[in-house]
Amino acid sequence: MGSRLFSFDDLLQDGDHEGLHEDGASTHMEPARDLEDERFQSALADAIANLPERERLVLALYYDEELNLKEIGEVLGVSESRVSQLHSQCAARLRGRLGEWRAR
Repeated sequence: MGSRLFSFDDLLQDGDHEGLHEDGASTHMEPARDLEDERFQSALADAIANLPERERLVLALYYDEELNLKEIGEVLGVSESRVSQLHSQCAARLRGRLGEWRAR
């Protein structure tokens, strides 16, 4: 079984969601969608806040600090492959916790 890295937009993307819009331009004409996106963003923030500390740290280092897996491994004192496992585990948790949004 191999592992796959992906962006949060990939994680959050499904048929009805186009990820988190940075400029928001595509949703200005759809107040209901804006509200849904705000709720989704809030649900995502809550799901991330409730992750184990180590998984939150992996996310912060990878997405906020833009470190690669090897660099994150050096920070955490684990192997690059372990960081990949933690990242995949985190993504699976988020998909599970946000399943209701993915079903829409």
